Amino acid sequence: MTLDERIINFRDYINSNISYIEKKYIYDNSKNLFNCICSCMDWIEVSRDTINSFNYDPDKFDNKACMDIYSYISAIDIINESVNQLNRVFKLTNKLIFNNDTTIFKNSLSLDDNNHFKELRAAFGAHPVNLKNKENCEIKYFASWPIKSMFDDTFDLYCNLYINLKDSPDKKIGFKFEDLEKFVQIRYNILNDFINKIEKERKTFYLNKIKLIPKECINPLDEISSLKDFLFYELGIDSFDYYLDNIYKLLSFYKSYPNKSDLTEKYVLSLIELLRNFRFNIKKCNFEYNFGDILNPKINPSFVKTTPPSVRTSIYYDLEKIYNYIYSGTDSHVLKYHIKNFNYYFANIVELNSNMQKLELDLLIKSARYSVK
Repeated sequence: MTLDERIINFRDYINSNISYIEKKYIYDNSKNLFNCICSCMDWIEVSRDTINSFNYDPDKFDNKACMDIYSYISAIDIINESVNQLNRVFKLTNKLIFNNDTTIFKNSLSLDDNNHFKELRAAFGAHPVNLKNKENCEIKYFASWPIKSMFDDTFDLYCNLYINLKDSPDKKIGFKFEDLEKFVQIRYNILNDFINKIEKERKTFYLNKIKLIPKECINPLDEISSLKDFLFYELGIDSFDYYLDNIYKLLSFYKSYPNKSDLTEKYVLSLIELLRNFRFNIKKCNFEYNFGDILNPKINPSFVKTTPPSVRTSIYYDLEKIYNYIYSGTDSHVLKYHIKNFNYYFANIVELNSNMQKLELDLLIKSARYSVK
């Protein structure tokens, strides 16, 4: 048996919707249920890999194989317990997963599948030397090591259960691998059901919250602050803060910028339009909005001044060095060199100098790049 990538897909889904998950299962909850989710994901992944690497060879059955069997059963148990823990978080059902179901083990121990599996786990390694009888606390059993079935196809492996009472018959407990595979597979598959339930609730949550979005502010700076507050306090989303903060800094700087031009005005208007489009997408519950084309405009090579190819391609290196200076303050000693190259590429469009403020450099670079995109 091979368990597929379901746990990886589940983890990817949780991570891609982390803002909603954290808000619902941490900030809006009396307990931190996100920690439970993370633990379950980790151990399901560990167990999945253990099961997928398990290799039973009936011709090489020894003491180590007995412990490998126990490890295999334990991995199944961890997935079962983790799925039940996730169910307590996501509430797919108000009971244990597959409560009272007997489709796998056919009620052969007069137990449902969940409790039947617990008996197997106990006998095959969890506590084989201390097995209790639920009907009579005076009766105890002690399991033998696992034995291969040679003349009976009822089990692939079984343990003799030796009783502590004199003149009382021993019992036998065993399993077929195909039954264990079915048991864990149907529980592992439930990860997809969790995704479907979370997604349905997430959409309903956002649709209800979006109705509370405040009216658009006339002042773009107020609009940014309003949107950030709404996104964080109502939706638990802060993934747009980096972009909104960048726009805020540029617009705030431009408000009192003395050297306004058609070039910078066009770019600033594009930022304001970007905010309107962002609001529109938020109202449509589109949280995959892309700021990149305007906040980080691509350079259209056909607008770069004709230079030898080796020089022309270095513009990206020059920009990297300039932005290192703008955002981290490093490489200021070579700033003039890279600004000179930038001015050469963008001749007649914009001209930078090393005495400019960092925000001014940022504004002019982006304005120039936007104008030739």
